[in-house]
Amino acid sequence: MFYKIKSAPLSVIAITAVFLSACSGMIPTKEERKKEKKLASYEQILRIARATEKGNDLTTAKNMYGRANRMRPEALEPLDGIGRISNAIGHFNDASQAYNRMATRSPNDGAVAAAMANH
Repeated sequence: MFYKIKSAPLSVIAITAVFLSACSGMIPTKEERKKEKKLASYEQILRIARATEKGNDLTTAKNMYGRANRMRPEALEPLDGIGRISNAIGHFNDASQAYNRMATRSPNDGAVAAAMANH
């Protein structure tokens, strides 16, 4: 038994092809996926640090900022968090070290100078 298959009009095929090609993109490499995952993890840690700081769990917040700092040592936000919290809980040496590292990494940044002046 043979079935007759009707072919789709050419316009339907063309529209489908355009739609599918627009949806396609470069598939990320393994290295790109790894970087994206690392960045997402870093951002999650910062969100937790901010939330625990707002909730006044300063020890946990300081630990989370420290973890974020180890993940991205070039970033200033984790150091600012460490400095701010360390100052608030009386760990002045830790605060000083964090602010000094910020100043070393970004000596001409006005925000760094402001952070140091506020604490």
